[in-house]
Amino acid sequence: GSLLDTPEACQDLVDHVAPPGYFAELSHMPNDEFLRQYNVNLDRQVAMGSQLRLRFEQEAKLLKKFVAQVARRDGRLSQQVAALQEQVSGEEKLKASFEEFKRYKDNRVEKRCAELDARLDALSIDFDEELYP
Repeated sequence: GSLLDTPEACQDLVDHVAPPGYFAELSHMPNDEFLRQYNVNLDRQVAMGSQLRLRFEQEAKLLKKFVAQVARRDGRLSQQVAALQEQVSGEEKLKASFEEFKRYKDNRVEKRCAELDARLDALSIDFDEELYP
């Protein structure tokens, strides 16, 4: 949230702010020495500003690369999540089908057992009638 968060503001600060005591040092020098020293210091500031600008550009490139990598990973993870959700959905459908088939088989067995019980009861009655008329 600071005004110095922008690259232009940082560059402006680097380009225009002199170190403490800079002008006090220069005020005691003869004119030609003053100009030479001023030019040396100006060159240093320009070089430092260029280095900072270069570093910022490199950091920006790295950040863009990182953002692209994160986006690719996000895409791959989204695909994996979708595939896993599809697999889970398929397994849930398979489980539901298996449960339905199991109920169907259980009902058939119960029905068959009931039929056999009825036949056994009928045979038992017939057998009892034959033995005890």
